[in-house]
Amino acid sequence: MNLLKKNLFVLAMVCLALPAFSQVTVNASIDSLQLLIGEQAHVKVEVSCPTDGDLIMPTYPNNMLMEGIEIVGEVKTDTQYLNKKNHMVVTQTYAVTSFDTAFYYIPPFEVLVDSVNYASNPLALKVMTYDVDTTNVEAIFPIKDIVKRPITFVEVLPMSGSILLIVALCFLIP
Repeated sequence: MNLLKKNLFVLAMVCLALPAFSQVTVNASIDSLQLLIGEQAHVKVEVSCPTDGDLIMPTYPNNMLMEGIEIVGEVKTDTQYLNKKNHMVVTQTYAVTSFDTAFYYIPPFEVLVDSVNYASNPLALKVMTYDVDTTNVEAIFPIKDIVKRPITFVEVLPMSGSILLIVALCFLIP
């Protein structure tokens, strides 16, 4: 009787755990919540779903994540298989930048799994500008010319040694 109760308990736990493995979750994260104009941040979209599901990740054909945020690079999609390849975690990372000072609300990323739409959590990004002192105009300097450096003996030594070695070999070989 005790064995029957134990087996029923294990069966109940397995039945309760199965829906957790078949669920789809979408999580978005960003490595930096604020950046300066022109700097880059990495946005990661992670989808956990069954392996047999048909997964379609979001695409951005014009390289704009949204108005004001540009995608400058996309890392190859990473896929990890879990639970004897019955479940997978797909990770897509985007390198983004912005050239406008603003506080951006990035809406949830939407993915399709078996023609069902799933959304991630929204993100926020603050883009700040550089402080420029415009009161002191003399502190702003023009572009400098190229500096010509003299050639030193240490820079000439390997080349001249090679030439002398070749000349010496030419005289030694009949």
